[in-house]
Amino acid sequence: MNSLLYLLAQETVDVATAPSWAVIVIAILVAVIQIALFVYVMIDVAKSDRSGGYKLLWIAIVFFFPCIGAIAYLALRGRM
Repeated sequence: MNSLLYLLAQETVDVATAPSWAVIVIAILVAVIQIALFVYVMIDVAKSDRSGGYKLLWIAIVFFFPCIGAIAYLALRGRM
């Protein structure tokens, strides 16, 4: 983030070192999707009818491994 601010503060920006706007937009889009997935899974775990230990385990997994944990939870939730 600091490098982006540094580049924006310069009067002339070297095109070779400046990040492409497409890369920035894709990175923001991926971040928004990850946050939405994280929030959705956390809410789904909290609303599940399972025991407290089950909920705590999945909340810990999703908290420490957000992307992989959320995908694993969504893939396995019907089987458990």
